Amino acid sequence: MLLADIERGDKDLEIRPAKGVFLKIKCGDRLVFNQRLHRTVVAVRRYESMVAAVIAEPAAHLWPGHRQQEVLAALADLYNPNDDAFVVFELVKTP
Repeated sequence: MLLADIERGDKDLEIRPAKGVFLKIKCGDRLVFNQRLHRTVVAVRRYESMVAAVIAEPAAHLWPGHRQQEVLAALADLYNPNDDAFVVFELVKTP
């Protein structure tokens, strides 16, 4: 479902814990989803927590069709909400 949202352009924000490979991603980098969807990073924003990121970013762009609390709950199932920092990548379709 989220892949279809990315493909349609409804989901243009990607959130990840700010560690490992995700700290190396910068504006202009190209990301590939499922070896077929190419997107270019146009902005990188760092936040002190998952909660801070979800409050600051529009929920509909992080997880289309879901409200802020639903996005937080879903992300808490995927990532440790106590991680020190999170990063949000703003994406556009790669020509």
